[in-house]
Amino acid sequence: SDEGFFYTNFQMEFVPPETPIATPTASPSISPAPSTSPSLTQSIVAGASCVSDVPEYDNMYALTDDLTFYWNTTTADSTTMAARLHSKKLAYVSWGVAPDTRGLMIGSEAIIGLPSVANSKSNPGKYHMVSKFLEGTFLMDEEQQTLIQEGGGSSITQDEAAGTTTLSFVKKLVEPGEIPILATGENTFMWAIGGHNGLGWHPDYGVFQLDLSAGCEALSRQGLHDHKADWIAHGAFMFIAWGIAAPLSLLSAQLGKYKVHVWANHACLICTAIGVFISYRTTAAEGLDHFDGTHPMVGLIAFCLCLLQAVNAVVCIPTTSEEANSSNEKQEQQKANKAVEIAVTLNDTSSHNIDSASNSSNGSSHSIAASCYKRFQMSFARLVRYTLLGVATWLVYSGIRLYADSYSTSNMLASYFVVWIIAIVSLYGAWYIIDSARLRGRSKTNSNEGDGQSVS
Repeated sequence: SDEGFFYTNFQMEFVPPETPIATPTASPSISPAPSTSPSLTQSIVAGASCVSDVPEYDNMYALTDDLTFYWNTTTADSTTMAARLHSKKLAYVSWGVAPDTRGLMIGSEAIIGLPSVANSKSNPGKYHMVSKFLEGTFLMDEEQQTLIQEGGGSSITQDEAAGTTTLSFVKKLVEPGEIPILATGENTFMWAIGGHNGLGWHPDYGVFQLDLSAGCEALSRQGLHDHKADWIAHGAFMFIAWGIAAPLSLLSAQLGKYKVHVWANHACLICTAIGVFISYRTTAAEGLDHFDGTHPMVGLIAFCLCLLQAVNAVVCIPTTSEEANSSNEKQEQQKANKAVEIAVTLNDTSSHNIDSASNSSNGSSHSIAASCYKRFQMSFARLVRYTLLGVATWLVYSGIRLYADSYSTSNMLASYFVVWIIAIVSLYGAWYIIDSARLRGRSKTNSNEGDGQSVS
């Protein structure tokens, strides 16, 4: 109570026991409670102890806060390895061995456990990994599915209540046609945790080096560079080049804004070059073959066409000043031709007039040849331009889809890009029709004026 303590009277009666109780010789000692609970992750990372908390395994190591790796120590005479990965996520788990210390996915081999599929000889199963796409990760042949199943040695299990997934396996160290695992010496292993129970892109992954004959003190984690951001940058530069700069170049030329046309072409070429450089560098970092596949090969062809178009514009097509000089030469030539016609009409056969007519005829032939050559160059440039636009549009679209397949993201961005291109083509087509109608009207007006002057 808030006002004080209350008590009451009571009586107690002590009855002596029949058998006397022995008096303790010393008072019991009580150990003080630990100030903090032990941290398993801290002790593992510090290397003080990595003794497994699962009796079936000798060692354990926390690869991340959500993934622990267990394994048995091997000796020089060992022919198999036993290991387990315990994940605090409800998703598929995989473990792999790399052919070199880079720990790249391409060219490595994996053991993948799919919780959505019943345990069998091929689940957990051994997989080839030949590309980063889903179709590039596939089961090895049936005769290569040699994981030891006896005694539950290889399995994939889930505890939905606890939210955990466990992949256990026993694998032969050396098998024909596969990457060998060293019983003594450093190996490069990798791991991945999927986004769901079915096989697909894995948001969590890593690489580590380990000597199976040593304790966890010999385990080292390798830092990884996620190339997802690099591919996003590649796609962004290509979209700026062919989704914005190239269409702007076409529209500005149609509108007669030639300075905008030139700068938009420059932006397109520069962004394309940067995008190609990022792609080349990232492909090398991932250990992939350059120009292996339809998209990179067509991309190389498109880049070459882009360079050819730039050379054609700079070297073959006259500049503005050259156009002006050409226009003045044409006017002088037209005057000379008119003088020749007058001289012929008046039957002027003087040697001076004959020489003038001859020179004018030669100049006219040269002008016709130059005009034909220029028409060819302009037609070639137009052909390359529209071919390049079509190819580049397909490249951006296919690149978006490849990215979505690689990282299990939505394909909606590809649909948005198609809508964007349709809008630009519609705008360009509408302006082309309007401009053509305007030019036809002007030509008809000039023709009528010319007929009126002839009649007069």
